[in-house]
Amino acid sequence: MAANQIQPTVGTGAVGNTTDVGFSERLVPELWSREIADNRLDNLVLWQLIDSRYSGEISSKGDTLHIPFVGEVDADYKTNYTVGTDVKIDNLDVTTVDLLIDRYIRHGVGIQDALKAQSAYDLRAPVQTRLSRWLDRAKDAEVFKKAVTDFSNTPIDSGAALTFEKIVDAAATLDMKNVPEDDRFIVVNGIGRADLRKVPQFTAYKEVGESGLVKSKSGFVGEIYGMPVYVTNTIGKDSGAKPAYQFLMFHRSAIIGATQNVPMIEFGRDYKKGQDDVVASELFGVKVLRPDHGVVIKRTA
Repeated sequence: MAANQIQPTVGTGAVGNTTDVGFSERLVPELWSREIADNRLDNLVLWQLIDSRYSGEISSKGDTLHIPFVGEVDADYKTNYTVGTDVKIDNLDVTTVDLLIDRYIRHGVGIQDALKAQSAYDLRAPVQTRLSRWLDRAKDAEVFKKAVTDFSNTPIDSGAALTFEKIVDAAATLDMKNVPEDDRFIVVNGIGRADLRKVPQFTAYKEVGESGLVKSKSGFVGEIYGMPVYVTNTIGKDSGAKPAYQFLMFHRSAIIGATQNVPMIEFGRDYKKGQDDVVASELFGVKVLRPDHGVVIKRTA
């Protein structure tokens, strides 16, 4: 029997772990709280920090979005132009990066009739909320996986703690790649946030004030070295020989993501099982568009 199903019991009152006649627990009524307890929910921030403007272009048809890249002018500028001579005409390289819509996730939760009949709660709303957050966790996990795998800069080893010096080193890596300073972010987990609280240069939220919080993005906890810091539980220990937490520093344009359909919640009736099904699904893709616009900071776990 599934965890979200119940079997109606014979008799009244709580049933203890013994069948002795007259056992006192049989006389104790079952009491239910007035509210459904909410889960401790992850901060889901990564999808909100990447460039997701391509969703509109892939929303109708197709499974691949071709994004053209025009190369930079790399001509020699050390010599002055000689008046009256022909200007050298170069061709710029044009390459294409493909964003694949290759992730299709779908999951459902059944609300069984006996549970509906004997419960004092409307369970469909909290089930829908939890399925929606399941979709969000999947997208954040995909962003994190692609970032760790495809960032081309050499990871920064921060040792046993995330330090201000290593954050400066990571920022210098992006500076050398001409990465814009606006829209850079740092994403850590709770361990990284604890490290930053020991760093004098870290600006806590209470010092930033309400104006520093982007309300559409959860997980914002402060700033350091001019970059907003976000906390997410998506970052766990890696599986390397020397386990580490892989924190991210990146520019928004480093990673692109697109959803081909709006996250969908569907409802259906399963008459054979005697339950109402709530099903969530989404079709999306994630791509590291500019591999040199991000760097991983490894902190020993």
